[in-house]
Amino acid sequence: MRHRLYTAPQTLPNESTLINGLLELGLPWLHLRKPQYSLAELESLIQAIEPAHHPRLVLHQHWELAERYAVGGLHWTEWHRRHYEPVVFERMVAQQQEHGWQVGTAVHHPLTLDQLPPYLDYATASPLFPSISKPGYRPSFDWRLGRSYPFKVIGLGGINATNVSRAKARGFQEVIFLGAVWGTPTKALQNYQQLCRVLQQLDPMS
Repeated sequence: MRHRLYTAPQTLPNESTLINGLLELGLPWLHLRKPQYSLAELESLIQAIEPAHHPRLVLHQHWELAERYAVGGLHWTEWHRRHYEPVVFERMVAQQQEHGWQVGTAVHHPLTLDQLPPYLDYATASPLFPSISKPGYRPSFDWRLGRSYPFKVIGLGGINATNVSRAKARGFQEVIFLGAVWGTPTKALQNYQQLCRVLQQLDPMS
């Protein structure tokens, strides 16, 4: 089963070492989501990641670093996206994709999926389950994908080794982990490997 990982929003001890280790284990995509980071702080983190891994990084902010470090993708938060008229947003996405970046955004209500431009690469749908990293953050409704979309819809929020099979049963072919890996930072690599074993059982061909 396809998957991605968000960084913890806060700085963790030995974080760049752990990130490099996760990417060496085969993590397909790492989303660098550090809402409070300055440009210099985010750049320092990117510089500590092996350059060979940069094409698998997705930036959630400070996009001016994308070309400098040849990252693989850019992510629009819902707040960011709503600050632009739909026509302007679509034009900006198209320009970013022309650079070769994968471009996606976040949604928090199923109806929003129908309002997105069809040529986005993905949209994250959240929260699927009660959040691991944000106590008290719970879904307002039962996310289920009843039909296909022109872009990938990726499940996010509270997903762990126990409930990831439920995410797949609801129609999600790709998920994003956060707390299931970073909840115990010193065991991040072991946590990730356990998740990979579960995903392999769910979809042996992936």
